[in-house]
Amino acid sequence: MKQQSTIEKRKSTMHYKVEIWDEIQKACENFNDHNLHAVVRFADTVDVGSLRAAVRESFEIVPMLHSRFVAGMVRSRWESIDGLPLDDGVELIETDPTDEKFDALLERTITRRLDEIRGPLVAVTILRNGGRDTLCVVCSHMVCDGAGFKRYLYLLAELYSAIQAGKKTERNLSFLRRRTDRQVYEQLKLKDFLSFLTKPAFREKTNKALKLGFEPDGILAPHMLVRILGGETFGTLASRAKTRGFTVNDVFLAAYFRVIQRELRPAPSTRIVLPLMVDLRRYLRDRETAGICNLSSTLHCGIEVDVLEDFFDTVKRVHERMGEAKGGYPGLKSFFLLSSILRWMPSGLRRVMIRRNFNFALLGMTNIGIIDGTRLIFSGATVTYAYVNGSMKYPPYFQIAVSTFGGQAAVTVNQYCTESDLAMVGRFLDAYVSELERAAKKTAPTG
Repeated sequence: MKQQSTIEKRKSTMHYKVEIWDEIQKACENFNDHNLHAVVRFADTVDVGSLRAAVRESFEIVPMLHSRFVAGMVRSRWESIDGLPLDDGVELIETDPTDEKFDALLERTITRRLDEIRGPLVAVTILRNGGRDTLCVVCSHMVCDGAGFKRYLYLLAELYSAIQAGKKTERNLSFLRRRTDRQVYEQLKLKDFLSFLTKPAFREKTNKALKLGFEPDGILAPHMLVRILGGETFGTLASRAKTRGFTVNDVFLAAYFRVIQRELRPAPSTRIVLPLMVDLRRYLRDRETAGICNLSSTLHCGIEVDVLEDFFDTVKRVHERMGEAKGGYPGLKSFFLLSSILRWMPSGLRRVMIRRNFNFALLGMTNIGIIDGTRLIFSGATVTYAYVNGSMKYPPYFQIAVSTFGGQAAVTVNQYCTESDLAMVGRFLDAYVSELERAAKKTAPTG
């Protein structure tokens, strides 16, 4: 009988602090499954033993990954798990090279829902198909946001490569355990701190009438829809944006505004307002000092959309509006005030207050940004593509996520829905990608 190894039992159960934004993510479980997802494709195979060792070592560096959530009325806590079988660190699933079956397996694997009450808070799976591996990583959103999740992927790659080389990572990585939101404020000068506190908050209300037409009843299943914006299309849009002083995010957002106007057809004078995530690591002197945590806030951007105008005229108006929204310290005041209020509440009351007062937009978009290929290196294996996205939304909530790797963009939707609604979601996503592709063709050089 095979003997199953286990992580060495600790002398006593360890407890870790639950940060306010951990509980906010937990309180959002009625809107989404609060998990983050990453898919990394390889041209070849990885060494599963080394990957398992890397996952175990990541648990030592960031212990709360190997813990479970314990809700309390006064104070909640993260509680370490003892005796987890080592083989559970990474699951290996070998399949035949039938694309249709593999795609279904990939979706089932990556859309799995973690149970933070039992733990652990991260799940790693290797799908081996025809001599090529696909790495699937699911991480609780209670642990971190998209930027923090990318940091964990880089950590996993670094640990794996060190193990492959027969070495141990010499860097001091204890800072990755630093999860408090106070790391943002303590680096601000007093004048900056007073400035963002006294500056009026920039807020616009979202339109509750603007939403996708999900069925009110039916059997819901999780789905991940992925569309790849090729290098030529993405490169053309990025180049055109740069020459005009716009950002790629302005381009993605403008396309979203336009496809909402085209597909949902609000009145022409309707102001469409979308919530956008703001990475508060922008206020750190060195973003690399941030731990694996939630450090995101929200700002709102709204415009009236004219789909007959040139695409880059819409981009210009988005850019100008984003400039107004980002004036000063975007996302920081609301983040600070909410944290300050909730910090002194007992956990039970805090959860009730969040559920009653936290407004979740029906339509959302998140740009997780660039996945750094120079840091996502698994020694001895070749990464061909990767993408990261956020939570699985429950209807009527909907979100498009974008991440980029190797000069291409992955546009994804994570959605619980019925089979008939799945077709509707797919059409909306295709319309969004088509909006970007048309814009690229219009701006492509001729002759």
